[in-house]
Amino acid sequence: MKSEQHLHKDIRPLHTVLRQARRAQGISQTALAEESGCTQSAISMMEQGRHNALSKDKLARLAEILQVTVALDQTEPDQPQQGFCPNHYCPSVHLYAAGTEILLWPQLCLVSELHGRYCRYCGEVMETSCRQCKHAVAEGACCRHCGTPYISTDAAIQSELRERRTTAATPPAAAVESRYQHGYANGRLPVNHPAPHA
Repeated sequence: MKSEQHLHKDIRPLHTVLRQARRAQGISQTALAEESGCTQSAISMMEQGRHNALSKDKLARLAEILQVTVALDQTEPDQPQQGFCPNHYCPSVHLYAAGTEILLWPQLCLVSELHGRYCRYCGEVMETSCRQCKHAVAEGACCRHCGTPYISTDAAIQSELRERRTTAATPPAAAVESRYQHGYANGRLPVNHPAPHA
C-alpha cells in the first residue's frame, strides 16, 4: 500500500488529473489498463472526458495506482450549457431595434470544459445565466423569466449602437452590388442557388 504522504488533492477535472499523472509517471495506457483490470480503449475514452467509460470502482483503482486522490462525486462529465458572449462588440452579437431601444441578441452556443468557456470570436468568457435572476439563458435578447436584457447597455453604448446600426443599414452601393452579383441578398443564399458541399 502506498503511503498517505504521496497522495495529493487536485482541483482539476478528474480525467485531466489521471491523464497527467499517468504521463508524468511514464506509464502507457496499455500498462495502466493491465494493472487496473480494464481495457486500454476505456482509459483512452476516460482521458478524453468520458467518465462514464469506467465505473467509479475502476476510477478509484486508477487513482490509487497513480497515487492521486480524487473526489469521485465529481466524476460526472461537465454538462454543456447554452451560453453567450457578453461583449457588445463581438461579431456573435446581433443588433436590432425594439421601439426606440437598440437591443443586442447574442448567438447561443454550447459552453463546457469540452466545448470551451471562451467566445470563439473575441475570447471573452461566456455567460450561461441571466445576470439578474440567474436562470439559464435561452434564445433571444432578453431573459424569459425577468425580462432583463442579457447584454445590458448604458446611454453611451446605446448611442454608439444606434450609429453602428445606421451605418450597417446603409452599406455602400458597391457592397450591395457585389452581394447581388455573387448571388447573396441580405446575407442569405437565393432559393435557386445550389447548396454548398458538406
